[in-house]
Amino acid sequence: MSVDGSSFNPAVAVARLVWHLAGRSELAAIAFYEPRAQLFSDDDQVLPGSNTGARLLGATDGVDQIAGLISRLRADASTRRAAATVWRPEDAVRDSRDIPCTAGLTCHIRGGQLLTTVSMRSNNALRLLPYNLFEFTMLAELIAAELEVEPGPYWHTVNSLHVFAADFEAANALTQANRGDSPAMAPMPGPGAIEEAACLAEHEARLRAAFEADARSQLKTLVRHAERDLHPYWFGLYSVLALFCARRAKAGDAVDFERLAAATPPALRTELAS
Repeated sequence: MSVDGSSFNPAVAVARLVWHLAGRSELAAIAFYEPRAQLFSDDDQVLPGSNTGARLLGATDGVDQIAGLISRLRADASTRRAAATVWRPEDAVRDSRDIPCTAGLTCHIRGGQLLTTVSMRSNNALRLLPYNLFEFTMLAELIAAELEVEPGPYWHTVNSLHVFAADFEAANALTQANRGDSPAMAPMPGPGAIEEAACLAEHEARLRAAFEADARSQLKTLVRHAERDLHPYWFGLYSVLALFCARRAKAGDAVDFERLAAATPPALRTELAS
């Protein structure tokens, strides 16, 4: 999947993260935020290769590799066997618009820190790399939070890191831009991060369902319930999506924009005024 444009869209980033952590494959759940995802589906129903979370968390085959990885590291902090794979043998031979870009990941605990390496066969440096870095470093931090260790260095290795010719102008402009330092994300609370992520995914699904049912009046209630159920850290991520939905529904009077904007992590904050 790729995004439409060269700039980093926080709502797309958070939506992708939630889609992966929920182990989803269905196209509609991510195309709601990222319409270009439709270009990569073979049947307009699912994304059979970009569903990294589904492949890692067992939604497609019942094998939760992340749980296994965490279990190995809990049992032996020095293990070299904490690994998970995204690429599968059938990906080498099947005909599809959506072949996984991610090969897999490995984790090690060294010096009380979690070291994470993600291996990619291919990565679009302009359109996808920023989103992949966000979702994989967040996954790494979730693993570290569950293990109650500090998140350490993250390595992102790519066999083919590229920019398409049509994007050269946008890529050059981006490299010339002086963006300054971005605020850091607050530390992820843990343990219990996996349960919080699951709760966030449930609330995101309700939010999206309300929009699709044109139930604009439900937004304020849904936000209130999410704030009640989620840790402030995770409610901050939810707020990014709630603002996206409220703006898309032109529901400026249905939610408290200022309250949601204040809850949004500074690192993901954009122009959020109604």
